[in-house]
Parts: sequence; structure tokens; C-alpha cells
Amino acid sequence: MFLGKKLQIFFKLKIQEKKIKRKEFQESTNIDVSTTNNIVNGRCRNPTLMTLVKIADYFNCSIDEVIGRNKKYYLSSQHYKNLTNDYMMNSLKDFIQHKLTETNLSKIQLAKTIGLSEKVFFKFLDNKGTQKNLSTVTILILADHFNISIDSILNRIDNVQSQKYSIYNLNHFIHQQSVTTSNNKKDF
Repeated sequence: MFLGKKLQIFFKLKIQEKKIKRKEFQESTNIDVSTTNNIVNGRCRNPTLMTLVKIADYFNCSIDEVIGRNKKYYLSSQHYKNLTNDYMMNSLKDFIQHKLTETNLSKIQLAKTIGLSEKVFFKFLDNKGTQKNLSTVTILILADHFNISIDSILNRIDNVQSQKYSIYNLNHFIHQQSVTTSNNKKDF
């Protein structure tokens, strides 16, 4: 199933589930009417990354959920950062550079490995900025290849908020264990 159809299914389900009117959605996200109509009609084949982020932010979910990736990539109960396009692209560049170093691949080798044009990473990673963005489909291909969530690639997860949540859960777990242990000691 292609990206536009998966986005359409997600969007229609969430709009119905939350009983939201399209106009309310458009006003809250600043996604224009034609883009929203294209999403609803399954004609938005390669939405911009910013459109996906706005949708994910609106529904407080992962980008991976918005585009219907495998549920193992869904980062539920997370706190997400508000991202700018520059921030996302810099995070994406950092991710690619890190993976090139980690895998000891050249830009050309990585592009060939994932079935892209040899020049795509040169243009994107070039400091002169000849290509400022990568398409959503290209980012999805990278995420699939490296078996990682798109939110992780873009550094969208607010680790400070997530750590607070994790510390709360850990403290709650420790407390429950101590209660259970002290109850067990009473039985002896």
C-alpha cells in the first residue's frame, strides 16, 4: 500500500474517532484546504515532512503511525518536540553522517544500497546547501533500511519529558516492589 493511501486511512480514522471537523483541523495545523483534501482523497502521494509532523503533533502520535509503518516504530506516550524544518534537516544530516561513519559506507554506496540516485546524499549533505530537503519517501526508505523510527531520526522525542516520565514509572515500579516484598515478609 502506498504512502498516500496509508495517510488517508490514518487521517480518516482519527478524524472520525476524535469527532473533529476538517476546518478545525486545518485551522489548528495551518495545513491548507487543498492538502487536506488530497489527504482525505488519498491523492497525497509524497506529503512534505512538515505536513506529517503537523499531523503527528495534532494527534500527539509518532510520524510512523501517521504513515502506517509497522507498530514496532510507534512511540506512544512520548513527549514530542516542536520542530522547524531546519532542525529536522539538520537532525537528518547528523543521522546520515553518523550512519555513514558507523557502517563505513560512502554516500554513493549508501545511496546504491537503498536504491537511490548516487547524487542524492551529495546534494543533501553538501555544505553549500544545493538540496535543502529530502523527500518523505527517501526518509522512509532510510528509516526502513536502518530499522528505526522516523521520530528518532529527526530527534523529535523530547528526552527531558520522556526521562521524567520514565523516572516516574521507575519510581512507581520500585515502590510497588517494596510493597510486595514487605507483604511477602509478613507471611513468614
